[in-house]
Amino acid sequence: QFVPLYPSFASLPLGQPRQHFRQPFRIGHMANLTLAKGLDLAIDTFRALHERGRNVQLILAGPFVTPEAERLVTETVEQFDGLVNYIGPVYDQQKIEYFNSIDCFLFPTRYDCEAWPIVLNDALDAGLPVCATNRGAIRTLVGDCAGPVIDEKSYVEVAVRQVEAWMDSPEEY
Repeated sequence: QFVPLYPSFASLPLGQPRQHFRQPFRIGHMANLTLAKGLDLAIDTFRALHERGRNVQLILAGPFVTPEAERLVTETVEQFDGLVNYIGPVYDQQKIEYFNSIDCFLFPTRYDCEAWPIVLNDALDAGLPVCATNRGAIRTLVGDCAGPVIDEKSYVEVAVRQVEAWMDSPEEY
């Protein structure tokens, strides 16, 4: 049995919305890791939450596309020993396990040709709340209930407020 999710299809059953989160709260970002896909904004969101004393971890997945992305991830993992993890590219069952291991998904893409990102479908299918930027069909995909669709310029500020709201108010999560 299938359900249409314009313009794609997802096999049933779809994941149910998350009812609770872990401690520490696990933030995820998966993409072809580049600044265009928002790697730096995901890291900056984690960093701001950490500086505010929040009990958070950042789990990064995906292949490095640029040396700059690899350097940024390596430096961040070293700086936040144990709080930031890079697990590399994930596929098939590993991808499902990745989404089941995090509490929210950050997708701050600024990629010019972003259209309907499959990784966002995967996160929503796993029942994850998301914080995404407004590119392509992302607003349509996320809708009104899955999390904020944020302007790139205010992404970190708004995403931090949203993650804190989820952490402070489990019923909102």
